[in-house]
Order: sequence, then structure tokens, then C-alpha cells
Amino acid sequence: MGKFKKAAVTCDHGLCSEIGRDILIKGGNAIDSSIASLFCLGVTNPQSSGLGGGFIMTLYNQTTQKCLVIDARETAPGKSTQDMYHNDSAGSKYGWRAIATPGEIAGYWKAFSNYGSGKISWKDIVMPSVELARNGVPISEYLGNVLKVKEHQFLVTPSMNTGQEEWINPETGAVYEHGDIIKRTKLANTLEEIANSEDPVELFYHGKFAKIMVKEFEENG
Repeated sequence: MGKFKKAAVTCDHGLCSEIGRDILIKGGNAIDSSIASLFCLGVTNPQSSGLGGGFIMTLYNQTTQKCLVIDARETAPGKSTQDMYHNDSAGSKYGWRAIATPGEIAGYWKAFSNYGSGKISWKDIVMPSVELARNGVPISEYLGNVLKVKEHQFLVTPSMNTGQEEWINPETGAVYEHGDIIKRTKLANTLEEIANSEDPVELFYHGKFAKIMVKEFEENG
């Protein structure tokens, strides 16, 4: 166990802990660091984190000795119903009706805007993850196992076919395995637009990205 005089960052992937540490070294606070680490986890640990999901953040202010919680978990879509999965339990896990309205970007932006240090730009928080996605990261043992379990879904779900270059190894025709290097080019491009946006919430929930998502949902019933 390490002992730290000023701060510590720990998360599900060592690369992401380093990104959070670097933000602290540049003068950012715990909020800036956390958001940077979480963006990174969306690249390295897509089974647990990412733009399509959400989070709950608990902040403790030692000066005021008070806690604040930001609830940015996903919400049920407006047209969902209480019995929409009746006689179709798989529908809650696979396919278009399983997807909730993501809260991640809205939550990050709120945390950054209201509680960030003001010393680190939004772009500086997001760009390390852009570079990671573009240059490639090794598949962890855990992610390799998850991909193998979900392999059938990647292969048979039409809406996943456009992403096969990210999840299916063209040399084997199967999912990438532990130790393989995976480049997530589409995610890198998406994150870069978010990094450069003056209002990522507008971009994601109302602007360009929202229109793409709405169109795709309508095309898939």
C-alpha cells in the first residue's frame, strides 16, 4: 500500500490512474482528475464505463465537512413502459430497447463546471483519452473474457456490424483477446469533438450527436 502526502488516484486501469495523476500535477483538483480518469476508463474498460452509460459521484469537502452527490445515472427513455420487456427478458439486455438515456456527459460537464479547479481546461481533461483510443490500448484479461462471452452478440446483431473493426479481429474473425492491441478510432474522433466543444451537453444531447442517435434508433424500431 502506498502512502501519499497530498493526493492519490486509483481506478480500474493503471493507465487511467496515471492520467488522473497527471491532471493533479498540472494543478487540477480531485474533480478534474476524476473526470479525466473516467473518460480513460471508457476507452480501456468499455464493459464498465463509457459515453453510453452514467455514474454517481460523491464529493467530500474537507473544509466544510459536507458531502455532495451528483446522480448522473442513465434514465429510462421517454417512450419506455413498465411492461415493455414482458415475455422478452432478453430485451432488457440486448438490442435497441435495452438502451437507456446516458447521463455521463451531462454529469461530467456539471461536475467540471461547478466544482472543477478552473485551472485545467475541458480539452486538457478529455484529450489524453483521445490519444489513448487513437494509438491503441492492450486488451486486459478481464476485457478479453467479457468480449468472448459477448462474441455471439457482436456477430449476429446488425447494429453492431458497423463497429466490427473495433471489436472483431479481421485476422481471426473472432473478438480480440487478452494482450491484443485495440485501436478505437471512432471513439477517438467522437471524444475529440467533445473535447473541442464549448458546450458538450448541447452537442451530445441536442446537437449533432443527438440527431445521429435519434435517426439510428428510429431506423431500428
